[in-house]
Amino acid sequence: MKTKAIAGMVLMLFFVSIMLSNMVSVNAIEVDIAPATLNVNNNAGEWITAYIEPSVLFSDNFDSTTTGSDPAGWTESGVGVWAVVKDPTAPSVGSEGYGDVYCANASSTLWTRDFSFMTLSPAFGDGIFEFKFKLIDKVGVTERITIPARYQDDRNWILFDVDTGINYGRDVYCIFVSKGGVWTLLTRKDVTITKGVWHTMKIAMKGWNYEMWIDDVKELSTTDTVKAFSSGKIGLGVYRSTHAHFDNVLVTDIDINDLNVDTIQLWDVSDHITDVVPGSALFGDHDGDGIPDLTIKFDRATVANHLRTEGVSGDVELTIKAQVCGTWVSESDSVRVIAKGKATF
Repeated sequence: MKTKAIAGMVLMLFFVSIMLSNMVSVNAIEVDIAPATLNVNNNAGEWITAYIEPSVLFSDNFDSTTTGSDPAGWTESGVGVWAVVKDPTAPSVGSEGYGDVYCANASSTLWTRDFSFMTLSPAFGDGIFEFKFKLIDKVGVTERITIPARYQDDRNWILFDVDTGINYGRDVYCIFVSKGGVWTLLTRKDVTITKGVWHTMKIAMKGWNYEMWIDDVKELSTTDTVKAFSSGKIGLGVYRSTHAHFDNVLVTDIDINDLNVDTIQLWDVSDHITDVVPGSALFGDHDGDGIPDLTIKFDRATVANHLRTEGVSGDVELTIKAQVCGTWVSESDSVRVIAKGKATF
């Protein structure tokens, strides 16, 4: 938890605990609010701005790993070779001006898959898994990325598939479930996959509903009819002879885009102070840390008038209330109001 102390105010970041239907209970977001000071008798300025990010369960851009070695927090499985290597085109930027990436060279053995799993506790159930990938074009090789989710063992797992021709003789995106070694195709889409360039892949899992996004486009959406695995390992994977690079891995509890902006409210202990200013929400990455966030604004005068009327001083509990996927969530923020003649915070 971060603490900011500026001009007589200490504003502590807060976390929202969420229990969603068909989702695990999580501490889902982090919030930073600006400006850090406000004279409630002055009302200078128009807005109080809040920056909201999903909490991070795992992240890695591989730039802190020694080139040629294995990154911490990963467990490799299979007979292929995984290692961190330099890539001048890497999305992440290391100390040498270009970044390291996680390189997978799958075995050429027939029908083999090679995985590298992230160390997560508890196991991955619901959430968002996002990363960059690049297929390295090799003569005579049909490349395939096989992403394991809710993985139990080689016969029991969910597969998010980027296949350039192994199964169907053409480029496809697929989502499969293997239960006891019996494969069920949940959904498939014929596409064109460009090799040698970086793509962004995002996997969203909410209960038995799954989505697969490529380069900010939702390519696949499906409901799991097998309903076999509610949690398990998650990681990166490649199929026979495939050579691929991975970078900027990020796992979060929620997709910030699922937070319903129209429902966000600011409360004190018992009273609704104000809603978000209509039209003020902006989804993006305001601090450039690679984690998608939401910038929202509250009417500054409304908040100041409320605090002045209440005559608050000392520690005060403010609460954000909002809906995520239709479920109301809330959590309190500890705010210290220091009065010097007239209340300020």
